[in-house]
Amino acid sequence: MTDIKPYSKFVVVVFCHSRDALLNACLRSISSAEAFENWDLVVVHQEGSLSIQKVLDSVSTDISYLLKFKPVGEKPLENINFSRVIGTDFAFRTLGAEIVLGIEEDTLISRDALKFIELAHELHNEDRNFRGVNLASFHPYSDTEINGYSKLRFGLVGQAGAINRKSWKELDFPQLLTLRNSEEWASHIEGYLKTGFMVHPVLSRMLDQGWGGTSDPNSLSTNSYFTRIRQSFVNYADTCGSLTESEEILLWREDAIPFKLWQNPYFYFRRFKPAQRIYALTRVLRIPHIRNVIFQKRP
Repeated sequence: MTDIKPYSKFVVVVFCHSRDALLNACLRSISSAEAFENWDLVVVHQEGSLSIQKVLDSVSTDISYLLKFKPVGEKPLENINFSRVIGTDFAFRTLGAEIVLGIEEDTLISRDALKFIELAHELHNEDRNFRGVNLASFHPYSDTEINGYSKLRFGLVGQAGAINRKSWKELDFPQLLTLRNSEEWASHIEGYLKTGFMVHPVLSRMLDQGWGGTSDPNSLSTNSYFTRIRQSFVNYADTCGSLTESEEILLWREDAIPFKLWQNPYFYFRRFKPAQRIYALTRVLRIPHIRNVIFQKRP
């Protein structure tokens, strides 16, 4: 690992465990991306795979910092959660990052993905409701939407999503370390992220190739999720000079709703335990929930 030089404004963290060929493609998509020279690349490596180590050795000159850890549990989710938390915390706490992009080992990013995040950060960093940037979209490719984005109320897309420093400060780092196998880390931080907005590109800047992985071993490349991302993916794009807010809103999952400021009190309130208990009770009793108003009757 190179000497630590704090205050890296942009940091990308890759989490690797076992999929060597996909990791190699992932790292090369990052190092060949436009504006890569503005970013520090951190790799978090779960020790135990010689093939993973060989991949890391082959691209060592591109890696700014390599963090290694021995497995902390027998179940994959325990190790995945641990790697996500320590890698993200290292980027913010040690490197002083302003925004951190986390990428799973089986995900590619587009040539302009890093530049897209830089531009989104520049546009919205002063907005107290800005939480980060997700790189995923299901919107079919269209040349007219190449620089488009929408502000959506959603959590983190774990395959390739970035959160800003302000968001990390609001999250409980010690508590995140205790998640182990109880909950996926992105789900745990979703409540806070939904109190503001995530920037989503109209066209996907990530390509998930994780079918058949540990989280869903029976998944296929032909599954709708993977094909929709593939049909949206921007691979070779002209240099992004600016971003344009789009009227497109149906970009991602059903619960990724357009950001509206007046909804903020509801999303802040539902983070509290009493609100969560009330929500659970309404589901048991099948009482119509206020979310039908907030989500405009979307599920």
